[in-house]
Amino acid sequence: MTEVEVYASWVGSMVDTYVRSTDRALFDVDMRQFGLLYPDGEGGLKPGRGVNITHLGPIYGMSPDEETPAPLVDDRHHANIRLTGYALERLDDLYERPLWETVLLTAMLSGSTDTQINSSEHGVRLSDTVLIDPASFTPRRVWA
Repeated sequence: MTEVEVYASWVGSMVDTYVRSTDRALFDVDMRQFGLLYPDGEGGLKPGRGVNITHLGPIYGMSPDEETPAPLVDDRHHANIRLTGYALERLDDLYERPLWETVLLTAMLSGSTDTQINSSEHGVRLSDTVLIDPASFTPRRVWA
């Protein structure tokens, strides 16, 4: 079996990923396609069981004082995704392996290298979403 590096972090019994999309609408489209978001019955979307998403949105720098607005660093939609329990156990029907593994492997093997990077990031693009290598940056929000 060939080993493939994937851009995700194991934290105990959880998997964390860091992603960005052009905007929230395209993020939602991709997350539905990847099996992470589902219709909530009221016209919106909700994460599947065991899927926790923190939407960071655009990324701002640090303001030098309270009166100066923080500078916009990246206007794309950023999100942190944590998978637990059922989200890690759910099998992909076609490959008979966990769905999250199939999505990450597809990104790593079929995705294109992200060329619109910030600082020293590395990422792969699958559809409109970029899966960011967690070793290539410092996350803005750390899970508790």
